Amino acid sequence: MTIKKIATTLLAVGLLTGACSASPSGVGSPSEPTDGPPSGIPTGMWIAGDSIAYGVGMRLSAVGDFNIAQGSTGYISRGVKAFNVPERIALMRAAYGDPDTLLILAGGNDLNNNHETVEDVFEAASNLHNQLESEGIDVRFVTEPIPGNGTSHNVQGWTTGELDALNDLFIDTYPDTLDCGPAGHPTRGGNDVHPTELGYTALAECIYMQIGV
Repeated sequence: MTIKKIATTLLAVGLLTGACSASPSGVGSPSEPTDGPPSGIPTGMWIAGDSIAYGVGMRLSAVGDFNIAQGSTGYISRGVKAFNVPERIALMRAAYGDPDTLLILAGGNDLNNNHETVEDVFEAASNLHNQLESEGIDVRFVTEPIPGNGTSHNVQGWTTGELDALNDLFIDTYPDTLDCGPAGHPTRGGNDVHPTELGYTALAECIYMQIGV
């Protein structure tokens, strides 16, 4: 399927997928994290990371891509069913082999839940990137959406500009980073940093449009 056809398909399935799957809620916690491929296809483009990666992954799986996203996981912080992003990826590779392309969208949980520094999170992410690339896996970072719509979280990271700084480090260090964070709007607002259904669809579309860059 071509990039253009995939993007067109996403327009058609995005809202339906959001309505039929459990939407993430709260800080980095999807309602029902998945242990296996919703599409049943353990190949193609995978996405790993936090609850926002999980939400995007459900839309990617709707067009035949394998969702290995793990809700609430960070590069350093503990997740629902894996200690962190590296462990989650290792578990999925052991079960299903290697993907063609591995997208990683995470960072907010590390900065907010554990109050890790931007430098520590970036170092952990870079170590993971370098290790996977040395093993022949194409790795692409995806920037984390910055909440809008009056999000009232007063936790560190989203309110201090640390997530912005982490995104900038990915962009400046890895030229093939997919800068799709701005597409993840609108966010839900209030005490919820997650995109709305429209925001998730736009984020998935942005990934497909940039994946060939």
